[in-house]
Amino acid sequence: MISDVVLVGIAKENLKRGFRHFEIDSINPLTESKTHSLIKVSYWTREDYTRLNRIKKDTPVVIKGHIEIDEEYGLFILAESIYLCCWFLKLNILIYLRMSNVGRAAVKRIFTLLHAYFTWILPYSRKPSRQPLSIKFKKLKYFVLKINKSLNADMHVKGTEALPTDVKCCFLPNHLSAYDPMIISSMLPDATTYLSKVENKKIPIVGRIIAAMEGCFLDRSNFQKAIEAMLYIEKDLSEQTKNWVIFPEGTRNKDPLAPLLEFHKGSFRAIMKAHAPIVPVALYGTQNVLKSKYRLKRFPVYLTFLKPLMPEDYAEMTPDEVREKVKNMIQEEVNVQRKAYFDELETCFRTKRALKKYLKEKPVC
Repeated sequence: MISDVVLVGIAKENLKRGFRHFEIDSINPLTESKTHSLIKVSYWTREDYTRLNRIKKDTPVVIKGHIEIDEEYGLFILAESIYLCCWFLKLNILIYLRMSNVGRAAVKRIFTLLHAYFTWILPYSRKPSRQPLSIKFKKLKYFVLKINKSLNADMHVKGTEALPTDVKCCFLPNHLSAYDPMIISSMLPDATTYLSKVENKKIPIVGRIIAAMEGCFLDRSNFQKAIEAMLYIEKDLSEQTKNWVIFPEGTRNKDPLAPLLEFHKGSFRAIMKAHAPIVPVALYGTQNVLKSKYRLKRFPVYLTFLKPLMPEDYAEMTPDEVREKVKNMIQEEVNVQRKAYFDELETCFRTKRALKKYLKEKPVC
């Protein structure tokens, strides 16, 4: 006996003297190239040769045994046991393949999620003052970049070089997905928090992260609490404590081909009273990252930080005028992003069949 082995292979043709070929995949760790190899397998006892030969061709199996040498066939695997891939394993594989993209990412990063949740998300959400926001933001950024990689998000980011660095500002993006805040925060250099609707507080991880980042929850059904939330943001921006991300549409735009939703003027009043810079942000592509409709090798995401509006730029303008100006700036950039997104999407499909299906449904931009 030379070495014990456990292999996953696919049954191929039968050979003489109770031997059979099995195909296995081998990966070269230096070049990361994948090759197919045929190995010879024989059973431990002659009584089981018939069982080995009866395995249907192209059936995936798990082989447990050790390496031996034969005069005629050379090196071969002497199997102690061979397990067929049962219906339970096939069912689990099918469930994984039918998961949404976020479900598959959660499976890949389950230990990262658990570690982050119990070491800093949960403790800091219960007591945000335990650590400075800058330290918590670094943890969040590292966590989100890991998740982005597992989600196969292909980021196209522009405009970060023009962001104000000597003053705290307010980022105003359009809203397409529940993942938008995390995508934006992962690309910012400085500590940032969020204004979110109070319903998001019940989402296990998202609500905890917003609380840990010292964010603010807006109760749209309670006018008094909504006013208090905007006053808190105005005070925080005036004191230059931290950056804020506010979605002026107030909710997700569920039709990515439609124009932007109406911007609410309440956030503009608070920002203008605090004399804080306004950074319009155009975002496109996040609407498919968390879904499972298409099987993509990567998910293009376009993120553009537009030219900031400094306090002196809007000093003579009304909140309505600033709102329309910001909305028009974002809409123009989103139109450019949308065209680039659909052009690139054709190169992201895993199979020709999926691409053919998509081309039949492709919208006209």
